[in-house]
Amino acid sequence: MDKPGVPGPSGTRYTNPVSVGHKSKYWVHFRFLTDEKDEIKKDVVICNLCEMRLAYTRHINTLSNHLKHNHVKEMLLLENSAGSPNVYQELESNPPHERKAQKRSREASLNPTKHTTNVDGTGDGNLQLVADLALSMDDITIRRPLNLSDDSDNNTMNQLNIDGTPSDAVIEFIIMDLQLPESTEDHGFQRIVANLRPPCAIPSAKTLEEEIIPRIYETFRVSVKASLSCITSELALTFEEWISNNTGSYVTISAYYLKIEEAKLERKILTTILTQSDWKEKHWRNMIDILLREWDLNIEKVTAVVVSSSSTELIKALINHSLTVVPCLLHTLQVYGQACFDNPDVAQILTKCRSVIKTITSHQGIYAALQEQSSALKENAILVDDYPGVWISTYNMLEQMVLHRTLITSILENMEGMDQELNQEWIEITNDQWKIIDDLMSILKPLQDTIMTLNEEERIPQVSVLMPLLQRLVSSHLIVQESDSETAKSFKESLSDMLYKRYEDGNVTLFLQIATTLDPSMLLSRHVADKKRPGSPLLVLEVEDPKQCVLAHFMTSLESLDPVVESPVSRPLVLQRDTAAELVAEIAPSASQSILLANMEKNSDFPFITYYLINKQNMDPVDFYNEVQCVALRKFDPRDLRYAASHTLDPFNEVATIARPPLEPPGGRPPIPSTGYIVSIFKVFEGDDGLKFEQNWLYWTGARMMYRYLPKSVDLRHITLHKSMSQGDKMYLLICECSQLQDNLSAAAILLPALRARLCGYTGLYRPSVCF
Repeated sequence: MDKPGVPGPSGTRYTNPVSVGHKSKYWVHFRFLTDEKDEIKKDVVICNLCEMRLAYTRHINTLSNHLKHNHVKEMLLLENSAGSPNVYQELESNPPHERKAQKRSREASLNPTKHTTNVDGTGDGNLQLVADLALSMDDITIRRPLNLSDDSDNNTMNQLNIDGTPSDAVIEFIIMDLQLPESTEDHGFQRIVANLRPPCAIPSAKTLEEEIIPRIYETFRVSVKASLSCITSELALTFEEWISNNTGSYVTISAYYLKIEEAKLERKILTTILTQSDWKEKHWRNMIDILLREWDLNIEKVTAVVVSSSSTELIKALINHSLTVVPCLLHTLQVYGQACFDNPDVAQILTKCRSVIKTITSHQGIYAALQEQSSALKENAILVDDYPGVWISTYNMLEQMVLHRTLITSILENMEGMDQELNQEWIEITNDQWKIIDDLMSILKPLQDTIMTLNEEERIPQVSVLMPLLQRLVSSHLIVQESDSETAKSFKESLSDMLYKRYEDGNVTLFLQIATTLDPSMLLSRHVADKKRPGSPLLVLEVEDPKQCVLAHFMTSLESLDPVVESPVSRPLVLQRDTAAELVAEIAPSASQSILLANMEKNSDFPFITYYLINKQNMDPVDFYNEVQCVALRKFDPRDLRYAASHTLDPFNEVATIARPPLEPPGGRPPIPSTGYIVSIFKVFEGDDGLKFEQNWLYWTGARMMYRYLPKSVDLRHITLHKSMSQGDKMYLLICECSQLQDNLSAAAILLPALRARLCGYTGLYRPSVCF
């Protein structure tokens, strides 16, 4: 029980002091909030100096941060008043049974358990505990530093070297599992430790909170600060807002920088602060200044700040620091998805969907029947409820409702044993409501695909992917169609407007364009805004008016005209190579570039391919074709060689290219000795080579697979698609050039079986044999 009459500043006496359990010196300036019945609200404290209300989560950093930001003088007086008497020592101690009851009540009100979902919206069984370790202490060292990691994928017991005393293991248990320090005082935990051989001393909750954890935090903070001080390159900051289980709003601030010696992107979490919804730009500006000073960060080195928050005051404060503020795309999609579900009509439908799921799953027989029918239809997805705070889980719930629509309707109509009190209107979904669900699913599907694209990144998703993802959403998926319903049109227009407003700043647009262009892992090209090619997942350089074309000469293996009398020492492959080289040498003066490609595999369909690059402004492709045909017939005359082979000549136009920087024009430089080529040849019937077919060339040619899975060691330069200029059936030629393929042949050859398993065309590995 709190005792009234404790003196406050300037002789003021408050009738609601803090309880006896709070002995920190900062409490002299704070008190708990009381309601009309004088009952204490322990989740809100009031500053005695300015009467500001603060959310209280049982950690003094909330109080100290408020004093540090708003009452510097009083903060200094407290820090310098060592040994001053504690006003709370005057309070009488509560009886033991009341203290235990208060503890149980406090833990129940601050229950840190929270449900989590995966990025695809599916739930898991993990329970996470939240604890704030950011306690400040003065120059405290630790006997043995802990090896902490930010990588959640490696968050195992091996992260901490448990090679000290059992008490060290207890400390590591508290930190790694994010347990409350009070858990060490629970009888069950103490009984487990008491059974250890030999038994060990358990640090108390007070020792953990006031000494050990702050000491560990300080050691870790010093190590992070030392790492940041060694940064020679630019860095980026992120501000990520999140809500705790007790509705407290927090912002986690992280720094990202490139570790040049390892060419690796590093992340350091700087701090997590408790924020208030009424914070103005001044509060955020002061917080940013303190952050920069505390970590010795040079604002001139901060290239951009990615913000995952809807706080306009925070964004204003960052802009006033002359920082480029890039809105987080995932946060933007989360806000929009949640806004769709908050629509009154949609909210009513969601309530019905949850009621339907609850009704079905609460009847074991009916639920078993649903699973049996779903299995018969090969629909193995599970019908489960959603997590309302995670929009993608709600999307998955609606997706399963649509998938099981016929079964659900049939089950509800023939339901037996249902509660009589259940109102049929609660679970009846009308046809109009099903139509709204269909519209909503079609609009949100691209958003889910975008999230999955970012999640499939093997590394941390970088800002360079934002421009192509935004372009794909705006120029393709969100275009209003005549067949769209009014609901679909409304949702599409609202999302387009939101994306436009979030990224309309010219500095942000320029920053994203530069990032996309300079990222070596991205495909360097001109991003096409032409609606003829919407939705391309990669940046593609379209050749709208090609000034050059290609003539390809495909040769099968030589076969003897008289195998019976053929000499056993004959070498037809060498003869074919030498003859093809003579052909290339004779034709080379008429072409911009001429290359003889030799297959690096045994028993290939096309052991040799000649590749001529023609400038259409200087040479008529038809005349060049006739010239090559005449010379080839003369050089490979079976009467002279005593061997015959099939020859295919075809002129090609360059359709599209994806390339890595620096982008060079075709024929710009000859291949180096280690250069290798992956060549694929396809043929389709006339009329099947439509616009829709060519828009998906990255998939059916395997170009997307090569770009994503070829090892970096082969140094992919470009992938070019050529289309036949001849009449009739169309032939496509895909050439993938890698400057280090021959030096890393084994790594590249692993991809060949996957390309050939597509059963689409011919694919082979080639090296340049002769080049002019």
